[in-house]
Amino acid sequence: MRILALSLTLLASASAPAFAAATPKISGTYAMLIQEICQGGYSEVPLSNTKNSSKVSQIVGNGGIQVTTGTATFNAATHEVTASGHSENGQLLYQGKTPGMADSAEANTTTYAASATSLTLFGTAFHIVYGAQSKGVAQNFVASTATPGSPDGCAQSVTAFHQ
Repeated sequence: MRILALSLTLLASASAPAFAAATPKISGTYAMLIQEICQGGYSEVPLSNTKNSSKVSQIVGNGGIQVTTGTATFNAATHEVTASGHSENGQLLYQGKTPGMADSAEANTTTYAASATSLTLFGTAFHIVYGAQSKGVAQNFVASTATPGSPDGCAQSVTAFHQ
């Protein structure tokens, strides 16, 4: 009986991880790419001046796209992040001859929070996956989220590389 108990103890300890990896800190300056894509949509509405059930498709949302590149400096002690860069944004569907994309400078400071599985940035909660670590600091990470409650239904993603 003692041999069976010892065997089960050894088996259990062999299959358990030796230690749990600590969640890396997000700290320092990162080159960042933030993307947001929002769905456009249409609905079918009946034609008001016809005798049959004819319908026409009507655009109810043009959707949108925003791509921001720049740097962000994360302060692990204060949980503040200061970001700056450039953003290209516009509607996915447009009318007329001009596509309507715009380029603008971006600068922002906000708070952030990070755990093993989530990152809250600019008030939005993201799912996060960390890459390599150096001295407990994430050298890169990717994060994404969906915002189905928004009028157009949007998806956002963040890619970051430590500088």
